[in-house]
Amino acid sequence: MHVQQFAPPDYLKEYVRYFWLLESAGDKAEPKTFRMIADGYPGLIFQQPDYPLFQDHMHTQWPRAFVYGQTTTSGNIYAPSSFKTLGVYFHPSALTAVFGFDADELTNSCLDLNLLTAPLCEQLVNTEPIGKQIELLSSFLFALIQKNKAVVSQDIQYSLRLMRSTGGELPC
Repeated sequence: MHVQQFAPPDYLKEYVRYFWLLESAGDKAEPKTFRMIADGYPGLIFQQPDYPLFQDHMHTQWPRAFVYGQTTTSGNIYAPSSFKTLGVYFHPSALTAVFGFDADELTNSCLDLNLLTAPLCEQLVNTEPIGKQIELLSSFLFALIQKNKAVVSQDIQYSLRLMRSTGGELPC
């Protein structure tokens, strides 16, 4: 299994913590189980084509691409033996700024990205390599931010800068 993190472009740093890629070449024939943790961070996941889809604890397949809200409980995710998944790990306040809805509307749930923008999903499917997919996602997210004309509050911006300068922890 291979994990990579990619820094967001400067124009997205107030909204996106990082992009990530998780892939498994299927070195073992068995499916994999991941433990979800309740960390309060929303995100976006795109499961690459030509691979089976992840499943939740009820073994319901997840959409190919979706936005998820903060989770308040832990649980298991079931992945096929081979997969390639691209994700966006947002800051807690980003869903309002990017998508125009409050994060609590997606607490413990997700929204199929095809319902928001089918063309983006089709473009991601037809774009290679991962670097180009990240560029495409970055442009899409920035366009949404501009469209929503949302501004992250000064308090949140200050907290994010403080967390970055202290290695992710707020001094108390």
